[in-house]
Amino acid sequence: MNYDIAGDSRIGSRKVNQDRYGYAERDGAVLMVVADGLGAYANSEVAAEFLKDTSIQALQQLDGGDILQPTLFLNYCILQTHRKLHLLAREHNLDIPPRTTGALCLIQNGYAYWAHVGDSRLYHIRNKQVINFTIDHVAGEATETKRGSLLQCIGSKNRPTVEHSREFPLEKGDSILICTDGVWDALEPGKLASCCNGFSTRSAVRKLLKRAEAARPDTADNMTALFLKWNAPVTKILGAQNEDWAFDDQDWLWDCLIRGNTDYRQLEKTNPSARPQPQFRLPRADLVADIEESDVADLEFFLEQK
Repeated sequence: MNYDIAGDSRIGSRKVNQDRYGYAERDGAVLMVVADGLGAYANSEVAAEFLKDTSIQALQQLDGGDILQPTLFLNYCILQTHRKLHLLAREHNLDIPPRTTGALCLIQNGYAYWAHVGDSRLYHIRNKQVINFTIDHVAGEATETKRGSLLQCIGSKNRPTVEHSREFPLEKGDSILICTDGVWDALEPGKLASCCNGFSTRSAVRKLLKRAEAARPDTADNMTALFLKWNAPVTKILGAQNEDWAFDDQDWLWDCLIRGNTDYRQLEKTNPSARPQPQFRLPRADLVADIEESDVADLEFFLEQK
């Protein structure tokens, strides 16, 4: 994979930084995680840490091969964290579990998939413009710049409903920015995109956080940003899910987790809503003209076997 990535976090004017971020890579995939522990609840930095660690460990513990159902994997990371937070509360006799919002992005074979709960945001930037962004789980109408009362979080009394994207092929020069509300609430989307344009990922993150903190000098929230710049050309193969399908049976997944069925690869095999996986990764139809001769030979061999 050909990408650059950087992240950073600042405490702002708060006494404790309850934000967390992390990323990890394996077998043609990179996972990005940003979490914002809810300051109204005790020890919520623990919840943010749980989301980061649970997600990264889930990626690193997989055996070889692609993640066949990326949106199932992202749902798994979030709901497994929710389950662990409730087990933590029970073990330590806590009246209320620590709570966090969070946004995750998995990039695999040139495609991006993301999921979130709460008001941590993901922005997909192309040609200096925000072309996709997550919608906050808040009361009232949410826009690119408006915030409201939080409706969902990880660790809440009720199981959160994870919202996830479809499959997006990345183009060379695309960027993925995930940030907490301490960043996006201080800067409008145009300024977010401009901070990410024309700089190294590390410089872009530093500039972004510096501007966010300057915009709220006396009331700055914790501020965290994780920024990835994609340097590879558009992929020539179909994605794991295709653009018209995404996992959406969260009731089934939650039932599996609370019954102790936590082996992700086994969940991939038993998911009742899974699409059949092709035995051969066919090329994208819109890029057939660019197929290499070796790709054609592989396809001809596959068809002969059928």
